[in-house]
Parts: sequence; C-alpha cells; structure tokens
Amino acid sequence: MISNLFQLLDQHYEGFSKTYRIICDYVRSNYLDLSYLSIVELSRKIDVSVGSITGFCKAIGFAGYASFQKELQRMTQQEMFAMREIKNSISGGPKNDELLQDTIDTNILNLQRTYSDHLAQSFREAVDILCAGRRIYVIGLRSAYAVAYYFYFTLSDFKDNVTLLSLGEGDVFDRILHISSEDVLVTIGFEKYTKATCEITRFFRDHGCRIVALTDRLSSPLASMADAVLIAQNSSTTFSYVSAMTILNAVVIGIGRHNKKRTLRELETRQNILRDYNVHY
Repeated sequence: MISNLFQLLDQHYEGFSKTYRIICDYVRSNYLDLSYLSIVELSRKIDVSVGSITGFCKAIGFAGYASFQKELQRMTQQEMFAMREIKNSISGGPKNDELLQDTIDTNILNLQRTYSDHLAQSFREAVDILCAGRRIYVIGLRSAYAVAYYFYFTLSDFKDNVTLLSLGEGDVFDRILHISSEDVLVTIGFEKYTKATCEITRFFRDHGCRIVALTDRLSSPLASMADAVLIAQNSSTTFSYVSAMTILNAVVIGIGRHNKKRTLRELETRQNILRDYNVHY
C-alpha cells in the first residue's frame, strides 16, 4: 500500500525530536523530489546533519537512508504508473459499448478496496470531531468543489452550523477571520492539490481548529495538517468520486445519529417547509 510509509510516520511523529520532525515534515511535502536526492543534498536543503537523517531512517525501521529512499522510489513509480493507466484508458481500453459496464465494475471494485481498519478508526474520529465542533466549515476547490458542496448540502438538511467556503466571492478570509479553536474544518482535495485549499487549511490549523481531511493519500499536504484523515483512493484506470461520496454519506449519517431526535425533528421541519412552499415539482 502506498500509504504504509506515511502511516509509519504518523505513528512515530509525537515521539520525534524537533530535528526528526523537521525531516518528517519535509518528507511529507516533498517525497517525490526526495526519492532522487542524495543524503548530502537533503542535509543541505533542510539544514540537518547527515547523521540525524540516518538516525531518523533507522528510528522508523529502515537500515539507513538508502533503503528508505528505495521505498520512496517505489511509491513514486506506483503513482506515475497510475497516471499512465488513466491515459491508456482514454486512448485505448474497452470499446465504447463495453465502457459503461467496465466503469461500473471498476468503481465497485474500488469501493470494495476502500475499507480498511485505518479508515474505520479515522471515520470514528472524524464523526466525533464534527459532532463536537461549534461550527463546521467545508472547503474543496476546482473538481473537489462538487464533493464539498454535496457534503455541505446534505449535512445542512439537519445542521444549521455548516458553512461552505468558496473563492468565487473573493472574501473567503473575511468569512473565517473570527474562527475559534472550537470550530472544525472539513478540507477536501485530491491530486493535484490546490494551493488555496492548502493555505486555508493551514489558516485553520494555525488558529487551533481541529481538521478533518478527505483526500487520496496520507502523503497529501492536507493529510499532514489534519486530526483525522479519510482516504478515498481511486483506481488506476478511472478517476471517480464514488469512494469520496460514499465515505461522506457515512459521515453525515454518523453525525445525524449523534442526536437522533434532533436530527429527525429538523428533517421533518424542512420537509414540511418544502411541501408548504411547493419547492418540488
């Protein structure tokens, strides 16, 4: 699994020294470049001694920097292979009359592979964090905006403390200027990650807010800033938000079950309003 190394870093992070945390943070943000850097080049880039880098690699179970770098190279090759597979599916792959069935089958397989013990634990943590939040902010830009809006719209059916952030209005930082550490951010992003999403997520983190990230790998810049990370991986042959939507469906239901009576009351009130004002055809 691509995420194994980053799970390993997560497990050790709290016990790392300040120097090891510097190395760890750099690995998270730059692992694609790091797979081709010599230990001396890395030492110069982050101003950490060669001995500290070697010690860091050994602390997380590698024989040294060389074996650690081989694992990074393996991860890089897997990710590049996935992108080649997507391109190959467009230029070749199944015939058009088989494409629909093939895509459905691929998404079913992807969903079956989505579940893991790590995801289940992160899911429980995410629901607890969101239920405890004073206000829930949601951010997802470019193609991830559709996923963010879906989550916001669904959760707003029974929660009145949800805010969807968008760059279109140009005042996003004005809207979050007065956030407090009691607020929560749901940040959604998939490769390639947008700079604005990362900046807004960092703003919330710097203000002491708890963060739930929905992303595609633990090496994601969003994952490195989050308290709970929900991984929605895509298959190598198709890009789909099926896994992401499924995970968010479960999160919404989990939040709704936190206070069933209130949730059902809010849903009934909303249904009555929509009926009384003939909102639906």
